[in-house]
Amino acid sequence: MAQLVNPHKYGVYSNFWPSNGPVKEVLEVYAEKEWKGETHSGETPPQIIDEVVKHGQLAIEAIEKASKSVNANQEEFARLKNDVYCYSAFANCFAEKVNAAMQIYRYQYSQDISDLEKAIPFIEKSVEYYTELVRLTENTYLYANSMQTAQRRIPISGANGTNKTWKELLPHYQAELDNFKRNVEMLKSNNGKVNAEISVFEPAEITILNKGTKRFAIKKGEAVYNDNKSVIEDFAPELQKLSGVVFSDKAQQEEGTVLKFRNEKPVKVLVGYFNTNSYSVLNPPTLETNAQANDRGQADIRIANSMLIPGLYPVNVYSYSYPAGENELVLGKGRVLVLGFIDGSVEIPTHDAGVGATGTPAMDWLFY
Repeated sequence: MAQLVNPHKYGVYSNFWPSNGPVKEVLEVYAEKEWKGETHSGETPPQIIDEVVKHGQLAIEAIEKASKSVNANQEEFARLKNDVYCYSAFANCFAEKVNAAMQIYRYQYSQDISDLEKAIPFIEKSVEYYTELVRLTENTYLYANSMQTAQRRIPISGANGTNKTWKELLPHYQAELDNFKRNVEMLKSNNGKVNAEISVFEPAEITILNKGTKRFAIKKGEAVYNDNKSVIEDFAPELQKLSGVVFSDKAQQEEGTVLKFRNEKPVKVLVGYFNTNSYSVLNPPTLETNAQANDRGQADIRIANSMLIPGLYPVNVYSYSYPAGENELVLGKGRVLVLGFIDGSVEIPTHDAGVGATGTPAMDWLFY
């Protein structure tokens, strides 16, 4: 879903869709014209999803009709018949995803939370169709794709031979749905506002106990790793007084992250999770897969699109609360940023800083 509502993050080849097939409108173009009441031209997303769903149903009807006359090679015919049902389930799954994406694109213009709520049944239905696809393929296909490498990004990385079957992808799509529901509820509790007026955070006094640890200032041109040349290009203004903790990119991916510190007063640690499905990053905390994912108030995004670091990914900020004393932040394997420490009493309204966004703000953060 994140790829449908923000395809540009994935390096879309600009000449691909204009040079293939008849004149058409991609989702974002269709949504903009629909909002502005402009005339559509060529193929449109609603037209295409209607066609693929219809074709899938017609194929099922045809294969069922043909099955009555099959007297030989029945095992091969059964495989063909199963394929037809697979294609139909796949078509229905993506049709529901596109319906959901159109509602999310509409929200970018309307800022009406009900548009996001309307997307939920479509995503739920897409997961139902995908679950059916898993059932149909679990014992009939070895793999769902041919590119089983870390270089593949869509729909998700295939690093270390993972995510190569339809069954392996189902938990990812369920997590997308769960995250979307949670973030929509979070927006509702914030009166539907994505942006908010936020004061600049004042840094809290802490002592880092890890030996040899260095800090980086939240400012343009600062490197966030000691073994990766990527530097900050832009960031949310409220972060400007903070200083992050420098880690090794390689060590984070291979060993995880452990930060020991001492604080005289309660603090919140601001942790930046990368907004991507790359195998190289640590996924943000979620209660759907980890019962302790909110033991320090860290389950919800606090600042979406808070930082732009070319060569890496957009950054969403979460906060972890700690009491006074000696404390330890333990994170799993994968890239993640510790962006600084603020007073534990500071409340952070959920908002989208829109850093790196051009035009209407991207809404893919809703799925993380």
